[in-house]
Amino acid sequence: MALAAQGFDRPRPRKVSARDLGRVIRQLGLVQIDTINVLARAHYQVPFSRLGPYKKSVFDDVVYRSREFTEQWAHEASIVPVASWPLLRHRIATLGLEDRVHIVPPVPMTALVREAAAFDVGFFALPGHSHHNQFALPNKFFEYTMAGLALCMTDLPEMARLMQEYDLGVTFPKVEPGLIAQAVNALTPERIDHCKRNALAAARELCWDREAERLVSAYTAAVSRVAIGA
Repeated sequence: MALAAQGFDRPRPRKVSARDLGRVIRQLGLVQIDTINVLARAHYQVPFSRLGPYKKSVFDDVVYRSREFTEQWAHEASIVPVASWPLLRHRIATLGLEDRVHIVPPVPMTALVREAAAFDVGFFALPGHSHHNQFALPNKFFEYTMAGLALCMTDLPEMARLMQEYDLGVTFPKVEPGLIAQAVNALTPERIDHCKRNALAAARELCWDREAERLVSAYTAAVSRVAIGA
């Protein structure tokens, strides 16, 4: 029963379709996003274990372009069906926060920075309960920076280092409501404006154009050393 509930009871299709991939995510309820990619990023391996080989581009289309799924924080950062949002709305209503908490529709990845630019603060609470999390530098950090937002994030080494270097916002030591509230309340309108200007300046440094230069230089140096050694 446990294996069937996890989607291991069906025969693998001859050719994996977008419909098959969507079905797997819906059956599981969510797929945890993971950046570890020794073979492939972990969230690509979940459908593979149920369906067999498939094109990653089809999975990306299903998750990021169909508008049927979105990235949300569940037990960890996860891909969840948009259809599960009523559960979140129920929780918001139970806490009496309908006038303060709003869930906006998902947007394609290509539109994320543009849409985020309409806001003031980018928030990300990541528990530091593992080495993986301790040294995480998630996409959200760079997306928020590219959008020119002030940042409010967990005080984890890599994120905190860049936030301090570029003066991008505030951090909180643990994912606890009181500590998060203190950090948010420290963001005065003047501080937010200051950090937003810094984010736009930092975006010119923390981008692929600059990182590509560093990566190519590293590869060139490595190849040169090998050639000299040969």
